[in-house]
Amino acid sequence: IFEARVKLVLAGSTLSADDRIVIGLASARADSLDAIVDHVWFRMEGANNNIFAEGDDGTTDNNDNDTSVDYASGTYQVFKIDCSDLSDVRFYIDGVQCVLPEKIDVDQMAAGDLLQPYIEIQKDTGAEVHEVHIDYISVLWDRS
Repeated sequence: IFEARVKLVLAGSTLSADDRIVIGLASARADSLDAIVDHVWFRMEGANNNIFAEGDDGTTDNNDNDTSVDYASGTYQVFKIDCSDLSDVRFYIDGVQCVLPEKIDVDQMAAGDLLQPYIEIQKDTGAEVHEVHIDYISVLWDRS
């Protein structure tokens, strides 16, 4: 179970079309977010305020599931991802479960593909300076 309290502070009211922010769990970093083999995360991208949920297990890539929740610049939000059932990963924002258009199933993830807490902001071009403020990150898992 991943949880983070995060505030986006944007130069304007939305991200620019060339900006991306992800918050969640991921395997090894890559320059392109879409090249990261395994992940479960929230994604904000482009000139809108949508928060999307995404999952990829190296076999099934499930992108752009609108959570129906928008972000607001300057406001803390709590992002939670419950991976207790990898065939049905649950996403929560501010304690409310997101109703997604598709189930996020990452149960084909290879056993050796470990996930780590992952928060990244990317920009292709432009002069806007955005900020990601992290209040806390909590990661819980079953002990073996």
